[in-house]
Amino acid sequence: MPTNDNVSPQKPESINRLYALIALLPAVVYYFSNPKPQNYYDYTFRVAENILGGHVAFTEKQPSWLNEFVPFESFYYSVFPFGSVVTMMPFALLKVAGLINDMPGALIAALSASVIALFLFLIGRGYEIDPTRLIAMVLGVVFGTWMWTNLTMAGAWQLALGFTMIGELGAIYFTVYDRRPLIAGLFFALGFGNRTELLLTAPIFMWLLNRRGAEAPSSADARAAPPGQDPRRLPVAFTLPIQMGRCPAHSGAEGSEAPRIRCL
Repeated sequence: MPTNDNVSPQKPESINRLYALIALLPAVVYYFSNPKPQNYYDYTFRVAENILGGHVAFTEKQPSWLNEFVPFESFYYSVFPFGSVVTMMPFALLKVAGLINDMPGALIAALSASVIALFLFLIGRGYEIDPTRLIAMVLGVVFGTWMWTNLTMAGAWQLALGFTMIGELGAIYFTVYDRRPLIAGLFFALGFGNRTELLLTAPIFMWLLNRRGAEAPSSADARAAPPGQDPRRLPVAFTLPIQMGRCPAHSGAEGSEAPRIRCL
């Protein structure tokens, strides 16, 4: 990699701490940017809470502002991808535990912005860029694009886009810069689970993960590979997102009282 005479001579440890500290800045700014986040557009949060209660669909019609629930055989279903519902389950658990009353949209948006900034710094470290320039580039993404306006609306649609960006950046980082196929696949599942059209990029990630050699490794080579980097586990890396796309919510069998999840 070509050298850059403009790179500052700071110690890597201090620079990494600076990057981590600056990555917290978007969380603070995003949290206070919108005094009235759209927490009431909580489609995925409601469905996650419903699933934790043992139900896939709703038996009662939801509020009028949530007009995207689809009625089918006396039940009401969400049209959001199942992965976006799974993403909301940790926050739905907080409501089940009685710690919150509504979807914490502003908090989720703030955390998403911070994680996005962190991954941008991690990716940027792979290049010989002056720290000042890298910081400016990262802040330009989180504060100089539509992401700031969109994510802080904090409705179900906007939060899904935030999770999608985290998933894509994580998949890129663990595919190109810190090659760990299984972790890359999990992050890809996060992105694909919130925006299903991202499945179109799966062949690119598969090619990137295979580009270092096409020959199958021996058993000894596989045992010597670090955890998460065994090339033989590559097909497994993208199994989860495929399964999440094949498991929509369906109504129960004829004569049953509750819907269930069935893979196609």
